[in-house]
Amino acid sequence: MDSGHSSDECGDDDIAVVNEEDIAEVIVCAENNIEDDEDEDDMDVHVHDDGAITDEIRDDSILCFKQHSDSVFTSRFSPSGQLVVSGGEDDLAYVWSVSDGSVLFKCDGHKDSVTCVSFNHDNSYVATADMSGLVKVWQLSTQSQIWSFDVSDIEWMMWHPLSNVLLVGTIEGDLWMWKIPGGDCKTFSSHGSKTTCARITPDGVKICVGYEDGSVRVWDLKNQTVIHKFSGRTGHSKEVTCVDTQLTDSSLFASGSADGTVNLCSYVTGKLLSTFTADKPQQQQQEEEGEGDNSVEAVAFCKVAPLLAFGSLNNRLYIYDIPSQTLRHTCHHDDGPVQVCWLPDSALLYTACLDGCVRMWDARNGQCQHIVSGHTDMILDMDVTGDGKLIVTSSRDSTARIFTINS
Repeated sequence: MDSGHSSDECGDDDIAVVNEEDIAEVIVCAENNIEDDEDEDDMDVHVHDDGAITDEIRDDSILCFKQHSDSVFTSRFSPSGQLVVSGGEDDLAYVWSVSDGSVLFKCDGHKDSVTCVSFNHDNSYVATADMSGLVKVWQLSTQSQIWSFDVSDIEWMMWHPLSNVLLVGTIEGDLWMWKIPGGDCKTFSSHGSKTTCARITPDGVKICVGYEDGSVRVWDLKNQTVIHKFSGRTGHSKEVTCVDTQLTDSSLFASGSADGTVNLCSYVTGKLLSTFTADKPQQQQQEEEGEGDNSVEAVAFCKVAPLLAFGSLNNRLYIYDIPSQTLRHTCHHDDGPVQVCWLPDSALLYTACLDGCVRMWDARNGQCQHIVSGHTDMILDMDVTGDGKLIVTSSRDSTARIFTINS
């Protein structure tokens, strides 16, 4: 690494610690009696020549990308919606066309599974990162690598939404931030816990970062200082798995955890507003110990209404009304939802699940409106185009698939 890169330590004076008396309210959501949708049928019955009957998975996708030779961990649309970048366990990333699946170029040279991919805000660069800590940036116009850097094992990566600045979080708990293509660097020092997830605030000034120790820290991106720290009674008891910020209110963020809770907080005041808890299935409570049964895997704010949704490995999606902080709907699944995406201009949202299906839900009535299938193994990631017309999913079945949205 370049020894000329700056690293700023943050002292105790910079940290606004949220105390127990700052907790406004704790809400535990009760079990909702919405029944499973008995019409959920993602199989077609096929009769063979010998009379045998088997279930075949119906493929609703309009395109199946098959260039990867192993699990596809992640995929993202370009801002234009015309390209996808996907990364996989085969140590490769591909940039390919949405229209026909043709490969624009292959992003090779990685040393481990490519787990993070993303286009920048103006469609000029695409970044890829692998588990070993190698980050690469590729220029779309020349289809060539223009920059790379090695850090420790990477947990997440994202572009700044307003500028060509790239950020990553590592297993050591450090945050790295570079200007691209120059490579000017700033670091945010670890407090000793692995960083697991992050989300930049809508104004582009702060970043909310989750950690393995259950804490969330709000950093000032310009000064690399901690503005607020949520830990102990205002944090989580297990690792933070997901974070999202609200676009319609310039002060709220939500963090989900492996402990089955979601905290609704203000990154402006540093207050914990509410805690929502995912139900723990009774059978798993009796038969299993440890995390996983009601772990919250995804949390997302609606873009047009004051609603918050989160998905849990207990096979449920929860939809909350933010002003009243009350549970609106509990939406039951056949298997755990691991990604939640709201459509950009409506109260409809999609969940990607471990059973290989994608389900569309109407937040107004909590009903499942549509199910699409095609994957033969669990879905690991999902993204929606900016216009809300297409979905791309990544799966352990070594494919990425594109589906049209039926709204």
